[in-house]
Amino acid sequence: MATEQFYVAHGSAVIEPPVPETAGAHWPAVADPGFWHKSAPDAVRRHYSAGKAAAGWKAWRRYLRDRGTSPLARRGRKKQLLTLGDLFAAEAQLMSLGGDRPRLDWLHQVAAGGIRGKENDDEFAAAAAEHASHWLVETAGSAAWSPAAAEAWEAIVWAYALAPLAEVLPGPVWWQLAERLHQLTGRADIAVERDPLAHQFAAGEFPWTLAGMFPELGPCQHLAHRARKGLSGGVAEILDGDGLPQSAYLAAFPRLVACWTRCRISASQRAGNRAGRPPADNCWDDDAEQQFPLAIREALRLSRTDGTAVFSSQPQEPAEGEGRAKTARSIKAASAARLAELAVRLIDDKKPCRTIRAILAARSRGADSKSIKSAPSRLPKPAVHSEWAELAVLQTDWSRQAVRLTVAYGEAAPRIELEADRELLLSGPWELEVSLSGVPAAAAGHWEEVCWETDADADYLELEIQLTGGVRVQRQMLLSRSERFLFLADAVLTDGFSSSAVPAGQPAELSYRSRLPLASGIAVHPAAETRDLSLAGRKPSAIVLPLALPEWRTDPRGGTLAKLEDASALELRQSCRGQRLYAPLWIDLCPKRAKRPFTWRQLTVAEQLQNQPRDVAAGYRVQFGKRQWLIYRSLAKAANRTLLGVNLSTEFLLARFGRDGEIETVLEIE
Repeated sequence: MATEQFYVAHGSAVIEPPVPETAGAHWPAVADPGFWHKSAPDAVRRHYSAGKAAAGWKAWRRYLRDRGTSPLARRGRKKQLLTLGDLFAAEAQLMSLGGDRPRLDWLHQVAAGGIRGKENDDEFAAAAAEHASHWLVETAGSAAWSPAAAEAWEAIVWAYALAPLAEVLPGPVWWQLAERLHQLTGRADIAVERDPLAHQFAAGEFPWTLAGMFPELGPCQHLAHRARKGLSGGVAEILDGDGLPQSAYLAAFPRLVACWTRCRISASQRAGNRAGRPPADNCWDDDAEQQFPLAIREALRLSRTDGTAVFSSQPQEPAEGEGRAKTARSIKAASAARLAELAVRLIDDKKPCRTIRAILAARSRGADSKSIKSAPSRLPKPAVHSEWAELAVLQTDWSRQAVRLTVAYGEAAPRIELEADRELLLSGPWELEVSLSGVPAAAAGHWEEVCWETDADADYLELEIQLTGGVRVQRQMLLSRSERFLFLADAVLTDGFSSSAVPAGQPAELSYRSRLPLASGIAVHPAAETRDLSLAGRKPSAIVLPLALPEWRTDPRGGTLAKLEDASALELRQSCRGQRLYAPLWIDLCPKRAKRPFTWRQLTVAEQLQNQPRDVAAGYRVQFGKRQWLIYRSLAKAANRTLLGVNLSTEFLLARFGRDGEIETVLEIE
């Protein structure tokens, strides 16, 4: 099919091999009414309409050279810290780290820097023709295009590189590339849930880039609508309506936000609107425009103090030298904080801009928890939970010294990440194994949220999962704001368990094992005589108390808490004979308290003057210096019970002892 016929039809075609320069019939003709937009140069249209293909190509190439630099090279105002080119370079660096991609690296250089000085370089021209030929062969075909993220990104880079490559490529080859790029936008077929980043690249940023790079071409003009639809649909599918991504998309979320920011910058540049007000032909619909600042806010919440994203590992970097420094600079350009600094210049709505600025100020080096509390601010609540996203962040405040627990529970094993005072302590899946009389109880459902509470004292999240044989596990996570401790516990409830080995309702040998994932570089130091452990990175950061185990190592009953041999996790083992088991951990994150004497005790729980077994209810006392706390959990049906002279009929209580000896509730679940 002739190229001009393809453009008239606005359809797709299988591209033939490159043809000689003299074959003008394969070049677009101005007489084709649907091809050239009215913004195209008159000289180009005139030559092509007269059948002068060579002259038309010369005029078109000259126009591309003279119409201005690539949008990647445009610099913002003096105070603008990021540009589209910076974000492009950051994504290019991340793609380059994924493997040996010489063609993609070459394309990145052409797209970002042009080919100035290489117009008459025969070797460069030969390399350009070879890369173009190989890519045309790889992408040939009429089937649906379902690219991986790297493949979709390469199409975006070809769109940026196409204008400078007009200087060295023959006309027919250049038009074949342009046609193929347009063709791929119509063949793109990838589901958001399969690969959200690839979807937003292929269905959103790619057609948006092609439309912006070549508005003079009628078929490319029409791509803007397709791009808006792809970007708007992706934002709606990926976010919960309040800026949080579905937990399954957390790994891609920082790069998704960077993708959306690049498109938003491009939209503002096209409108020539430097004030940041959204142009009439924005890159997405109004709903997505409202979601964009919320996504920026949540990207800040879901980033560590050093700017990396939660649950992420450090990307592989060059070993040393200038390459390593350049890599670090490029990747830092796409951090949540840098994107947020730019976003406030793109968003017209003042309220989310004030919120983003307040978060950035709170997380600056000079801010601390006391100054944040004493100064009026527009900060949002530090904690958040979304049942739809299957994601929660328990956080003491927005400062760099904050304690932050991130929980993503959309997978078989919930992932947790704990950061305290700029030290990453835990990161990874919190795994669980339960067996009764040697019979493993496997997962028979998914983790679901059963309770979420947040107030001035604490954040609390409780999850539940059903195991085989009628066994349930309820997982508790409580973070105290002012007192900086984290309480974690699993309650294994086997009331409905039945097997050939254990009759229903009868006690069983219950075995429990869980693993808390240690972050890289965290050392574990067990106490010499007691069962507590300390965690340390750059400095001592936490003390872990296994409340259900005897304090002294000389008492071997109940279980163990120890570091795995490969140093990947803390493993808590407990066992008992009964129908229920409670496995609590106290993680103290206050450095001042670590210097004081501390202890813990299991308490006796009574009901109607009768001491109750620990598979009915459990109670504990934790003490650091003069500070003491009380923990109570009912495992059987809640009833009026007593411990330490306190009457309780609730399911769960965590309280502190005041100076007068009376308890002050931190959290109570009835």
